[in-house]
Amino acid sequence: MRYIFFLSGILLSGCTHKDLRQPAGATDIHIHLISTSDLHGYLLPEKSPAGLTIGGIDTLQAYFKIAKDIDPQTLLLDEGDLFQGTIISNSADGVPVVKWMNAAGYTATAIGNHDFDFGPGHGHSTVRVSGEDPLGALKGRISEANFDFLSANICSIKEDPGGCEDPNSFLVASFAKPFKSVKIWGINIAIIGLTTVSTPSTTMPSNVADLRFMPLKPSLERQVTLAKQQGAQMILLLMHDGGECKAHGDCESSGAIFKLIDSLSPETKKSLPLILGGHTHNDVNVLYHGVRVVIPACEGKVIAYTDLAYHPLDQSVTVEATQNVDVCPQVFANTKSCFKGSGDLTAGQFLGEEVHRDPDALKSIAEDIKAAEDKANTTVGRLLSGLTKEAKPESSLGDFVTDAMRNCQNEGCDKPVDFAFYNDTGFRTGNIAQGDVTYGEVFEALPFDNSYALVYLTGLQIHDLIESWLGYAHVMPQISGLKINFTEHGAPRTMSNKAKQSKTLPDPILSMTTTNGEPIEESKTYSVALPDFLASGGSGMAFVMNQVPVQIFYGRMVRDVVIDYFKSQPKGLDYSQGDKRLIQSQ
Repeated sequence: MRYIFFLSGILLSGCTHKDLRQPAGATDIHIHLISTSDLHGYLLPEKSPAGLTIGGIDTLQAYFKIAKDIDPQTLLLDEGDLFQGTIISNSADGVPVVKWMNAAGYTATAIGNHDFDFGPGHGHSTVRVSGEDPLGALKGRISEANFDFLSANICSIKEDPGGCEDPNSFLVASFAKPFKSVKIWGINIAIIGLTTVSTPSTTMPSNVADLRFMPLKPSLERQVTLAKQQGAQMILLLMHDGGECKAHGDCESSGAIFKLIDSLSPETKKSLPLILGGHTHNDVNVLYHGVRVVIPACEGKVIAYTDLAYHPLDQSVTVEATQNVDVCPQVFANTKSCFKGSGDLTAGQFLGEEVHRDPDALKSIAEDIKAAEDKANTTVGRLLSGLTKEAKPESSLGDFVTDAMRNCQNEGCDKPVDFAFYNDTGFRTGNIAQGDVTYGEVFEALPFDNSYALVYLTGLQIHDLIESWLGYAHVMPQISGLKINFTEHGAPRTMSNKAKQSKTLPDPILSMTTTNGEPIEESKTYSVALPDFLASGGSGMAFVMNQVPVQIFYGRMVRDVVIDYFKSQPKGLDYSQGDKRLIQSQ
């Protein structure tokens, strides 16, 4: 569901605006911007729930052109997570995304947690050879970009003299830029970036081991002060983090973007009329405690268009109007939407103009598109029943992927495995249809370049792992080889590890056995297959995983293991019945 709240005016009416920058007779100066967030490599169009085209850079660029025809100095901004998620982007470490953003004329992006996912790059998502730079792929994209990658709260312990200990005076990592200064229509604008502090647990931990993601409030306030000292008349914040709002406008104060606003001084809030957020993939446009917060969903399917006014008389800035806009080249005539409706179609509308897709947008990445399509269309297996990730707590997609990991027979992962685990957040698309399955469908379900990893855990450590998992992710892991009866309302249980750390969480496990019904013994050691992201301590798994040896088989990504499993079952796989591996009790 979309939650959109207007500050004033109807910006996107059917009337043609000849000049939104400077209405006749006005003394105020208007600055316009379009923002996107969490592109995740989605350069090509997708289908809306109603079956119409949505997103794609040829449509996005049409929207950009309309805006720039009205105001040629319209700013194009992004809130981070540019690359991770599609074959066309992942196969080239995000190069096609930067090519297009350069051509489109972006000014800046925040650095997102998944922008670290490609590690050294060139097929290595983590360091495998001595001398590789775990930030190699990101630094490569930064060097190619005509726009700036912004983050005011990333510190490198190798660069900062104080070892990133002081949140008020640390040195911002050299590959990032804390803010960018631009002059639009004579107004000095500072664009500050922030990156979610959860990055170490939401990207490959080893890629950011030498970085510290510093507290947001002091990081922001320091840059606001510096920007003003350098003459900024307007300050914008690109923040790769977000929050949730209800339909009637109430926002959850626990969301990172709202917690930040609540922590700021009145003076700082007054300096930030607009925060452009991301990370949470939702669609928000709301006034929160005096600050306009905009999150334009994800994957290039929504843009946020904003009209800011600078008032010379009192040197203040107001958000005159803003709206989140679905990126639809065609809409149903009866609803003006590509999400719902029926009958005749008509061209989408933006700022009073018809939207016509721009084929020139695809020219710069034509070779990348062809290579991705050839790979995506390769058949890798067959399903006798469709797979979905939607069922909870156990999904057929989760059963299938963990079974593939537990039954890996390829060289490098052919050791017997007792159990396998996978995290729900590692899945992206919700379904793989019955019938022949292509590489592209497997990739869309498993876009992260996680390698197959093997660990040896005692029954007690497995118990701790599952308890930590539910406490962090609020969902159970997908499993193979186990049957777990659990509750979300367990009694408190204290865990401890080899590092003499301890924590107390509700104990979800009522009973845990092997598939054959054998109780899991606390002192017995079991072999467990995991994606290397989890085995390395990602998604809150560090409490257990940092204390055990991990074997990571870099030659086999989980995606490859799944394809191997398909090939081992040429007649097809049937997951229509379900095993009831996870049984939830109240």
